[in-house]
Amino acid sequence: MFLMKDWEMFYTDSYEKAEDDCLFDQISIDPVNKRYILDIGVDDMALDGYDDIGEPVDSIYVSRFVFDFITEGVKKHGFRQLEYC
Repeated sequence: MFLMKDWEMFYTDSYEKAEDDCLFDQISIDPVNKRYILDIGVDDMALDGYDDIGEPVDSIYVSRFVFDFITEGVKKHGFRQLEYC
């Protein structure tokens, strides 16, 4: 997966997962342009990747409490949610 440089990414265990699933919720934040992408129930292959020049980009694991706090914080501060297709 190619990712944008200078975005900050965080993930946690998904509410969507069944007993044998390894699904995660991830938020990718662009602090410069005040926008974010929220992915719910994604496979672990979506958590890390490379930017447009091939440099590795890693998502940071946080607890559900911290993840929800981050998600609500970006919304409260007027960040625009982007839909990832």
